[in-house]
Amino acid sequence: MSTLAHGDNIETKIRQEKNPANRKLLEEIYSTYLKWKENNLKITTTTDKDIEKKVALLNDYKQFIINPAYKKEKGNLAGFTSQSQLHSSVLEEFMYYLFKDIPKISTKKFFWDGLQHTRVFFSLLQT
Repeated sequence: MSTLAHGDNIETKIRQEKNPANRKLLEEIYSTYLKWKENNLKITTTTDKDIEKKVALLNDYKQFIINPAYKKEKGNLAGFTSQSQLHSSVLEEFMYYLFKDIPKISTKKFFWDGLQHTRVFFSLLQT
């Protein structure tokens, strides 16, 4: 598994999907995903401004992917359930983009073992 969990998830689904309607949805998602990925990889520093850009990119992509047409519910014959990890893998991949340019973290292979979203926590320091 690569550090790009969401992309891996979509690519696997495209290869394995037998439902033509779902395949079309996946191809739409993948096209937008590639732009999200490219824009994130262009950001290579950790300034406040760059972190804000990464968060804005995440918010825009999440707004796209929560489209009801991509959810298999309320009568939709095509779409994906929460079990597909379509949404959770976005956050997992975002964690990579968020931390990839911090030298002390980016070189730690153990951090990107596919379980990072369950092992990361943040604490606020009061100054």
